[in-house]
Amino acid sequence: MRGDEGGFRSFAPAVLIAPTQMLLTRHEARYQVRPKVLWHLLLACAAVTGCAPGAPDAMGLDSDLEAGAPLPTETPGPPAPTHAAYVIVTNPTRSSSARAAPAAGRAADAAEGGEGLAYVSLPVGSFPEASALQIGSRRGSFQVTIPVFEGGFDPVGVPASVGDTLDFELLRGTTVTADWFEIVPGSSSPEIVRTSPSRGKRDVPVALSLLVVFSEPVDAGSVTTSAIELLRSGSAVSVRVEVSSDGLTATLTPAQALAPSTEYVLAIAATIRDLDGDSLGSDQHIGFTTVALAPACAGTPECGRIVFVSDRDGDPDIYSINPDGTDLIRLTRDPAADGEPRWSPDGRRIAFTRQTSGNGNTEIFVMDADGSNVLQLTSFARFSNAPSWSPDGSRIVYSMLSDGSDPWQPFCYCSANLWQVRADGLGTPQFLFGLPGWDAHPAWSPDGTRLAFVSDWQAYDFVQDIYLLDTDDLKFTPLTGDLFDQLNYLHPSWSPDGRKIAVTMSREVSIDHYWAAIATMNPDGTGLTQLAGGAAWTSSSWSPDGSLIVFTSGDTGHPAVFAVQRHVTWVAADGSATGVLVTNGWSPDWTR
Repeated sequence: MRGDEGGFRSFAPAVLIAPTQMLLTRHEARYQVRPKVLWHLLLACAAVTGCAPGAPDAMGLDSDLEAGAPLPTETPGPPAPTHAAYVIVTNPTRSSSARAAPAAGRAADAAEGGEGLAYVSLPVGSFPEASALQIGSRRGSFQVTIPVFEGGFDPVGVPASVGDTLDFELLRGTTVTADWFEIVPGSSSPEIVRTSPSRGKRDVPVALSLLVVFSEPVDAGSVTTSAIELLRSGSAVSVRVEVSSDGLTATLTPAQALAPSTEYVLAIAATIRDLDGDSLGSDQHIGFTTVALAPACAGTPECGRIVFVSDRDGDPDIYSINPDGTDLIRLTRDPAADGEPRWSPDGRRIAFTRQTSGNGNTEIFVMDADGSNVLQLTSFARFSNAPSWSPDGSRIVYSMLSDGSDPWQPFCYCSANLWQVRADGLGTPQFLFGLPGWDAHPAWSPDGTRLAFVSDWQAYDFVQDIYLLDTDDLKFTPLTGDLFDQLNYLHPSWSPDGRKIAVTMSREVSIDHYWAAIATMNPDGTGLTQLAGGAAWTSSSWSPDGSLIVFTSGDTGHPAVFAVQRHVTWVAADGSATGVLVTNGWSPDWTR
């Protein structure tokens, strides 16, 4: 912990696992136990445990200090044990665009009342087994619990003044495994909490945006293309650098796709300053290597194109890209959020969803493959989603909130049914099928005789299973799950030959944290085979030759933990190989 500004009230070394990787060499200075703090630790040790000078104290540190001896002055103490993990606490700032902890509840009032926002963050890997960190002020001004993901979390602003004492409790589930306190400092230098890609990362996709997360808001004027560079063999790569409105992140977008199987260095200069004029302690160099292999059919016309969603340019929009990560094209530019793009069978049009109101309502739209000729197909304001084309391209089946076939009757948010609409926009949407429960994620079989979909009708419990619906007589057959099974089966997608169905398996393991994987099975529900880990709720899509599956990987957990990281990823249909195609992307679909 930060021995110069805080101290432990208790300590549980069994759960403070060594950080998987120290991001910055200057952090080593933070592991030095200052002499004054060491003296206080020894006194506390003597009072509580009875340890004596010259014997190891409770933290495993030896001391040669004798009773009554003067305190050392500037000689640094020994490095703390390698399992030391720490929280970064900054001095208060008054950035008007700062992101406050969602549960602090009074950040705006605090700013008006004389307080600022102190930023608290935890580098990735600091506490791998922790689930959350609870932060409270001894003045009683707030208490907030921040979810921990992969051992850390991005900066969160809490209302504080210089000299305030912040109490921390590290949680594993509901169990407190360690607690300590920190004093809000009067000044602090910015630090780098994490980068994406991280130091030493391999198999980095060639089409990506790089991310640098700072411990506190930085002066955007100090974050220039010379202050943050992407280097290849020592030469700068052309990039666009943007600083977020809250000053906590910098995004680098290369002008073109990176070279495969190549080493790059993200160079961050010490000249970057925070809002008080304090700069980073030293230059930082983060090396990574791009992915070596592209999908087997990449670069051939038969491999088609992939559409996906990304917010790399602001709002979620739809993009298309070649399967080898080249020729990235932005297709939509509407300020509303677009999602769930799906190719028509002939590859000439794309069905997608678009938010049409402030409450998040989505409707079904279609457009040409180049993003032109956008046409709205639904307008019931019933959260229409998950479009799927009929094999002949004439109709689109989708899911919509409804309690039956009448779209205008009152409904509850616990029911959804399957509807269909003509792809040319003529006529009105028609009710297709509904079970008592949540019916969603329809997927038309290649021959058009069956629809795979998900429903929770067995228990009406929002735990989804896969069903097959005969499109002629509307008889349905369950393929997965048992009554009250807590494993979700989601987003079925058919292989081009109709012999396999890809599904997402998902289970909530803690609040807002999910285990998820892509799997395949036979159309009768047998032969379930897990292929690769994925993001919760990801959809999947097969390559035209059926050899590969694209899906979304990454973190889709609590937004207070990290800026959500999602990547378009491919996996061989037999699970033998996998790779990331593009970062900052989700909901991919491959041309048929």
